[in-house]
Amino acid sequence: MNNSKKVSIAVAVMNRTERIVKCLSSWAKFEIFNDIVLVDWSTNPPILSNPYVKSFVFENKIKVIRVDNEKYFSLPKAFNLAIDNTINENILKIDIDYILTNKNFINQIIEFSDRLDKEFFICTNPNLIDFFGMVLMKKQAFNDAGGYNELLAGWGYDDIDLYNRLKKNLKTGSINNILSYIYHNPHDDNLRVANYEIKDKNISHKINIKISNEKKFVRKKMKLYSFCNSDYESLKEIFLKSCKDDYEIIIDNIETDNVFGSKSNKIWCFKTKKIIEYIEKNYGQKIIFCDIDIQFFKPTIDVINSSPEVDILFQFEDEQICIGFMVIKCNQNTKTFFEEVLERCENNEWDQDVIRQKVKEEKISWALLSKKIWCYTPSEKVPPLDIVCHHATWAYSLEEKLLQMKSVKNYMCKKRIF
Repeated sequence: MNNSKKVSIAVAVMNRTERIVKCLSSWAKFEIFNDIVLVDWSTNPPILSNPYVKSFVFENKIKVIRVDNEKYFSLPKAFNLAIDNTINENILKIDIDYILTNKNFINQIIEFSDRLDKEFFICTNPNLIDFFGMVLMKKQAFNDAGGYNELLAGWGYDDIDLYNRLKKNLKTGSINNILSYIYHNPHDDNLRVANYEIKDKNISHKINIKISNEKKFVRKKMKLYSFCNSDYESLKEIFLKSCKDDYEIIIDNIETDNVFGSKSNKIWCFKTKKIIEYIEKNYGQKIIFCDIDIQFFKPTIDVINSSPEVDILFQFEDEQICIGFMVIKCNQNTKTFFEEVLERCENNEWDQDVIRQKVKEEKISWALLSKKIWCYTPSEKVPPLDIVCHHATWAYSLEEKLLQMKSVKNYMCKKRIF
């Protein structure tokens, strides 16, 4: 099947393991759904303790993203996380109560896929509200609409709020005869609200409608981490003032006896420990970890989103990995990877050399970012005109870095790039 026809399924669950097993069993057997992302929102015991779910993972039919320490379910946060981690252009969001009973539904999905540039598809029959939780759409359309509104808490109206925003750019297509294809595993209202803080669905529904009508909207931003000390405040100022993306930027202070540009295992260990800490804090999310000696000319997010879906994206430097700009999926693979890197850094091995060696072990998936996220090298001193940022490498003092950054910025200004 043509990859452009493949569809990612996004689904999320909290404490309804027996239902998710029935749901997954019905969808995972079809080739078109080559990517099924299940977010386990603090289910107790964890979803992966179930042998059936574990078998699906073992057979590469689904991937499970575990979120720990959540007392109540948040559909917006859970599905934003699920959809962020899908790999296909086309997304089918389903509830755990949807069981596929007729393979002819696949033909309808294929037909609809050709129209997703202009439409998104939902059940529009007002008498079938149990199916309002299914939507077929482009991932880009979902992102353009802002995703689910994370201010909405409790049961109700989260899907409709999303659909109203999708309608601003797309026509609404209808999934017809849905009862011929999908069985809705029934449940009462007690089960419906069991994992929410507000146990009255009518109250939570009204609250969410009010928030939606007031146009209040929040979606968690992608986090960008860096580090600095007081000697490098000028680099930090350039970094922050030039950033063109709406990231949540966290810059940690590094101990003042650690000197940037020096090959000291104190810095290597500090950085690697921080990366492990950030992975643990953001399990299931993507984060950026980068050096502070970067100036931005355009947004970087489009470059990141158009890159392969792997555990780590590294900056490109003379046909090699540069760890001065990394996009990291926070999961067990990457946590273990950096823990092993830390062990070798503590034995006075350079973190970048260690990482260049360890990726060859193929314990993680990785790729290089586009050269639009550019770093200066002796072999490429003049930046390509399509770069989105400049990493001031091969400069070992603050003065050298600032001089290089000024030179690159002047060149880009002369070319009227920004």
